[in-house]
Amino acid sequence: MKQETTKTNVLIVGAGLAGLSAGKELNKLGMNYTIVEATDRPGGKVWSRQSQKGEYSFEMGAQFINPDMTEIVELIKKTGMTLVKTIDSAHSVHIDDEKNVPIDSIIDEATQTFEDIELKKDQPLSKGYENINDEWTNDVLRSTLTEFVNVNIEDLSSIGVSSLLDSYDSDGDDMTHQSSGPLKNVVQYLENLSKSVIHYKNPVQSIKKTEDKYVVQTESGQVYEARALILAVPPTAASRIELSEELANHYQPLLDSYTDGAVIKQSLVYNHPFWHAFFNDEKRVKGVIYTQSIGFNLSDTTTETSQPRLTLFIAGDKAKELARLTREQRDIYVMSRLVEVFGTDAQDYIDWNEDIWVEHPYYGGGYGAQLVYGKDPYAGEKLSKVFDKCIMANTEVAPKFKNFMEGAIRSGQTAVKEISQLL
Repeated sequence: MKQETTKTNVLIVGAGLAGLSAGKELNKLGMNYTIVEATDRPGGKVWSRQSQKGEYSFEMGAQFINPDMTEIVELIKKTGMTLVKTIDSAHSVHIDDEKNVPIDSIIDEATQTFEDIELKKDQPLSKGYENINDEWTNDVLRSTLTEFVNVNIEDLSSIGVSSLLDSYDSDGDDMTHQSSGPLKNVVQYLENLSKSVIHYKNPVQSIKKTEDKYVVQTESGQVYEARALILAVPPTAASRIELSEELANHYQPLLDSYTDGAVIKQSLVYNHPFWHAFFNDEKRVKGVIYTQSIGFNLSDTTTETSQPRLTLFIAGDKAKELARLTREQRDIYVMSRLVEVFGTDAQDYIDWNEDIWVEHPYYGGGYGAQLVYGKDPYAGEKLSKVFDKCIMANTEVAPKFKNFMEGAIRSGQTAVKEISQLL
């Protein structure tokens, strides 16, 4: 049976934060629009889950905020929530798993390394570490950066990662605050603004450009016609959509310049923060960088109002490797790494939650996709611009705060600003 064609002024592909934020802006302008979403829920990599007894929630994906991320802060306040501080101390330090010594100065060096790279010519990111002869120091830097980008650094563009770092428009740490309640409340707030025009379980199969409109067909056979198009999905997801020749010639080389990140996120809740007593002096452990398992990092994510909590971020090839195991096998591996550093106190958890962001067909993996060395290192900048009446909107092409919730929101806002001028 032939599906009826839905006609709309602007079609938004994707109901993550970027797509929902674009819908919010179109609402303000009074413009007709429709959102198609491949999955059965909004939010993309923003997803909250309640504990079994419902007394607290876990953020399965995006979680951390700082006050300079003004758009997500405003949305949190609109839903009746507030920012709460992630507990820290002037004496809090990161340590490594091998020597168990403070390594914050080395972590700072990881983000400064790129100043020494000649950015007129793209290079593999690993070039930044060629002059570091000490194997332990090199492993600290590699593990720190692998967790940050969620991809093995040997594969990445130095210009691309430099652009990612430059987009972080704040002097504050990215984990200083969290929401007082589940971030699904923000997603639901945005969803309610567009609820009547969101079509779920509707993966886009093909996009064709005719003289005056875009014709979009979904895997279910539904057809949409729109004057303008906002692709609010990760570049890697967009790369799998069949594009007509004109669109493919422009977009495909840019989309293919990205590779997906990969991360497994595990959170453990405890009655007591035993890691605060790791040192015999006033120093307090706030995180562990694992040099024996590159990309395996641990953070104290306890807030002023929560029970003590440790969160593990397992990234890159290590995430892909562990994702192939059963949950029981992963838990054994993870707990072994915790016990190596903290002893058997790590086994006394009261709750343990996990989510896997590896090779998801619609959300991508990790915090965001990254630019690959050997492709177009300026693909993000080009994708952020309008082509005909089509534009990308995702955290990867955001003007500020790439790979954060803030970036996704701002990219949706920017996309509407650009498109609305053409309609």
